[in-house]
Amino acid sequence: MPSRRRVLRGAAAGVTATLAGCGRSLRANTAPGGLELVNDRATPASVVVRAALVPDATGTPDPASTPVPVEEAAVQGRFSVPGNATRYAPRFFPEPGRYVVEASADGARHRTSLELYRSLGGGGVGVDTAVIRLVPDGVRVDATGVD
Repeated sequence: MPSRRRVLRGAAAGVTATLAGCGRSLRANTAPGGLELVNDRATPASVVVRAALVPDATGTPDPASTPVPVEEAAVQGRFSVPGNATRYAPRFFPEPGRYVVEASADGARHRTSLELYRSLGGGGVGVDTAVIRLVPDGVRVDATGVD
């Protein structure tokens, strides 16, 4: 049976890791620094994803009022996703920063913001993922970085 001191040390380490932001293991980051494309429709679908870096890193952008013009997109891509399937595009985002991410499919559009930090060890962008979900009535964009 572990000693009381050992249990307290373990609990203190867990609290410290959580407060330091290291305890984010409960989030599903399936495509670090990239996209998870989920098609909830029965038929194949095509989606265009654009992301623009937000120059002002001090305030949170309002994604609903910040369209992503083609000429301002830091990165963009068109993806085909089979019906009732999931596709991944890891490392979609070229660098850390605050992005406005917009997805469009069949005339429907949706936007959100995503902040990517430099990963530990200098290996590119961090672990957060933009989740693009094709639903019967449109498209939805969410970010795993939103706590």
